[in-house]
Amino acid sequence: MPLIIPPGYGSAAFQYGGNDGTPDYMTTLGLDLSAFGGDFTLAADTAFLCWRASMNTRVRSTYTFKQVVLGVGNDGPGGSVTSSKAAVVGGTPGASEVVAMAPILRKQTNVLGRPGRGRMFLPGMLGNVDTASTGNMIPEVYAAIQGVAETFYELLTVPAERQTEIFTDGTADYALPPVLLHSTTTVPTPITAFTLASKVGWIRKRLR
Repeated sequence: MPLIIPPGYGSAAFQYGGNDGTPDYMTTLGLDLSAFGGDFTLAADTAFLCWRASMNTRVRSTYTFKQVVLGVGNDGPGGSVTSSKAAVVGGTPGASEVVAMAPILRKQTNVLGRPGRGRMFLPGMLGNVDTASTGNMIPEVYAAIQGVAETFYELLTVPAERQTEIFTDGTADYALPPVLLHSTTTVPTPITAFTLASKVGWIRKRLR
């Protein structure tokens, strides 16, 4: 079922290009846009800069972080808006594992059961020596990706954290809290943390 995006919220697709498989590659995250006062391009740019300063540093340099495509609720222009920042290559040099094999980032909430669970695949973050035969990431790779995920959460939720990470490009002094969107009219659920699964996953069909 399609996700419902209520007024004041958005669904951000972090979009990558590359030569592996069939581009583009995307992973998505719900965001609370209420602090942005309807400036959806500014919100998309802020999401782009927060991701670039954290998650993109672990993406292999064979991939290019192209843009954030932000789908918005019915308080927006309809459809989606796109970030205006320049594309940038991934920050980790070296060959990539097949793009379908990716770390899984769990979206933690304070809600029990299925409505309180979410996850996102992280394409382009694994090299060909980063995973053991068990399917577990080697400890140093796991720690590094978990670290940038925690930084990403802080950059989204604590605007003051952006001053040392992305101040040269400018960013809004508004919180952009991550949320779980639902396929019902339920109010989106705040995400309280990102936690990396120890085993990698295989992406089937499209990235979500």
